[in-house]
Amino acid sequence: MDSSPVSVIETCWPAIEPFVDLEGSVSVSQTCTTLHRLIIDSHTRQIKVSHFEVDNTPLSDQGEEKSWQTAPGRIPHFLSRALNAIHFPSLRSIAIDFPATRRRIATGHADEIDDASSSAFPIFVANLSYARNLETLHFCAGRLMATERSGKLESLYELFAENLGRCDNLAYMTIANLGFVRGNPEPLYSVALARAMTDVIRKRRLGLESVKIHTAGQPSDPTYNTLLRSRGIDAMKELFTTVFSASSVKELMLSFQGGGSWQHWNTLLDVAKICREAMPDLRRLMLGYDYCSSEMGTSELQPHGPIFDLFSKSHSLEYLWMGMSRRCMQEKETILSLRRLLENKTNLEYVSIDFGSAYDEDGDIVKALSETLAPNIDRGTQCYLSMGAGAREEKILSHVCIENLRGVVKEDVSNLHMMLDSGIMVCNDFIAEKNGDRRLDIDEMTYFWGSTAGESPKRRTIELGLSN
Repeated sequence: MDSSPVSVIETCWPAIEPFVDLEGSVSVSQTCTTLHRLIIDSHTRQIKVSHFEVDNTPLSDQGEEKSWQTAPGRIPHFLSRALNAIHFPSLRSIAIDFPATRRRIATGHADEIDDASSSAFPIFVANLSYARNLETLHFCAGRLMATERSGKLESLYELFAENLGRCDNLAYMTIANLGFVRGNPEPLYSVALARAMTDVIRKRRLGLESVKIHTAGQPSDPTYNTLLRSRGIDAMKELFTTVFSASSVKELMLSFQGGGSWQHWNTLLDVAKICREAMPDLRRLMLGYDYCSSEMGTSELQPHGPIFDLFSKSHSLEYLWMGMSRRCMQEKETILSLRRLLENKTNLEYVSIDFGSAYDEDGDIVKALSETLAPNIDRGTQCYLSMGAGAREEKILSHVCIENLRGVVKEDVSNLHMMLDSGIMVCNDFIAEKNGDRRLDIDEMTYFWGSTAGESPKRRTIELGLSN
């Protein structure tokens, strides 16, 4: 057997290749001829990398380590040059933002330039057509919003969707469709990007396993949005409809931020009403509505019941995180829908719900939580008693968090606490204030499975201030 250094390198390279990034590849390729030949593509002279990341880290004069995080601040047109140097067929994961980069000649304080739309983004879009092995994409459109109003990016987003749709191995996709434009205090979203994502998900609906979408409430190009609506096209409605049709998805996050986000929630609820089933194999569900203070009492926001009912059929659910609006949890039917969402989820391991300062006047919310989670608590306790420490290998409820729930009857909270504490759960945080003689305003109520919290599964007795 040939044990020469060259032979060893060539034998081990397939195992090493999935872990090489741009900076590491450049450094390693300079160490010897064999590595240079393996890392640098002989035809294109581009650098083979498995993953590439650009982080929009603020520049600092405090001696930050020089790496890909600070490179955009050190190297003129860094991102454009990096994207042009990468061998995209070898790429498996890319997380890309479009931070400001140095000017070629720094002058005074105006020493940064944004080349995202003029150079870096077009290069990225063009090279995506060669990324046939791409599995994971994290795309942040933040700085691209600055040129969205001029309509420059509509055709580029169409090409972006076309080329990304050719990535047959794409399984994990995170899209941050929000960004700030100077002079506008609220974040904006790109309608053109929303339409592009619709096309990509439609093409990959049988292959995607994870879809995460963060979006703002106001369009960056209102003229384009108005034009589409005049033609009967609702970009967000088409996006949500397509997302729900992606039957292979096991992880879904939909997060809305900024003024006007309630309109997206209403659109999401309208789509949920007409969908009979969504994502039967869903394991992780995250729904977040970051409302503005001026919108807390908006009368236009619809109750959340339809979206709860839609995912109540996802019986494989393991992870649930939700952030909701105060008004939308006041409806009796919505609370019943919440019950249906939590019922019969035997694999549920994580539950975190922010009720957005909803008022539990009749105690229905806390009772719904107690009654639907009780079987999971009992199952976890039985697993531990029968299997000991090995019980954690089973899918049992290990995290419960309730936030921003107002006017809760003390007795109901006490019953919920006793139910959790009577099993193997440990109270990690309980932050609440009195609201009259019989009620509490809960800021946070968090429980962990004993071993998860770093403590013994033996119950820990704590004083919740519920006796007064």
